[in-house]
Amino acid sequence: MISLCYTSSCDLRLQFNAKKSHCIAFGKTAMCMNQSIQLGPDVLMWTHTIKYLGVHLLAGRSIGFDMNPTKRSFYAACNSILNHANNLDEPVQLRLQETYTLPILKYSIAAMDLKQS
Repeated sequence: MISLCYTSSCDLRLQFNAKKSHCIAFGKTAMCMNQSIQLGPDVLMWTHTIKYLGVHLLAGRSIGFDMNPTKRSFYAACNSILNHANNLDEPVQLRLQETYTLPILKYSIAAMDLKQS
C-alpha cells in the first residue's frame, strides 16, 4: 500500500517528507515490527510514540496516551503566568490561568483515562 501511495503521489506531483513520516504499530504484533518500510527512495523509521493532533500516542498492544508532554505544557504556562503576573490582583491572575492554561488540559482530556476519584 505504501508503494501504491507513493506512485499515486508522484502522478499527482505531491511529495512525502520521509523525515516527518514515521511508522508505529498497535496490537498483538506491535513489538515484532522492525522491518524497514520503503517510501520511494527513502526509508521510514519506526517509533514508539507519535504526536497526532496534539495528543501523544504510544505503541503497544493497545493504543496508549502519554499525558506527560501535556502536563509539562500546562505547568510551564502556569509558571510563566505566575512569574510575570505576581504584582497583579488574584482575580486577574485566576482569569489569566483560566484563559491560557485550562485549554491546554481540555484539548486532550478525551485521551485521558479519568478515574472517578
